[in-house]
Amino acid sequence: MPTDTRSRAAMARADLSNVRTVQQYAAQAMGRAELSRAVCEAAMEKATRPDVRELAGYELMEAKAIISCLRDLGVPVPQMGSDAKSVLDTVAGASRGNAFDRAYITAQCENHAYLRDLTAAYLENSDPRTPDARERQGRQLAMLALCTFTEHAATANRISRDIRA
Repeated sequence: MPTDTRSRAAMARADLSNVRTVQQYAAQAMGRAELSRAVCEAAMEKATRPDVRELAGYELMEAKAIISCLRDLGVPVPQMGSDAKSVLDTVAGASRGNAFDRAYITAQCENHAYLRDLTAAYLENSDPRTPDARERQGRQLAMLALCTFTEHAATANRISRDIRA
């Protein structure tokens, strides 16, 4: 099964109902943000479509901001797992041009759908009235991130449709 199909299947099965704390949310979000940062850096060099390059610039800015905020919350950067390495290798190894643009956009569609769903689940499952300052900061970050993740998922999906047309 190709990596992108395997990722979609895993995402469809992901049970995010247990994401209730900022630690649970941040541990997953940090790894995804690091993956996004890495593929965006490759896109800044290899993307050829103007809309893909534009999105890559926004995505890189987003990833760096999320990583910085999560670090401020004390979240360590995890070692990249085999699935993330596979995605990164697929994107970075794609030939410059349409093949790269498609691989990059596919990865961003999947990653942002997951980040959007993870963030929405955390906001739904966590306690908005918590007295814990770290949890309140995590929820504030998640509220802002949800807007960006949702917008970037929609933009990446639009670009993906345009590329395949």
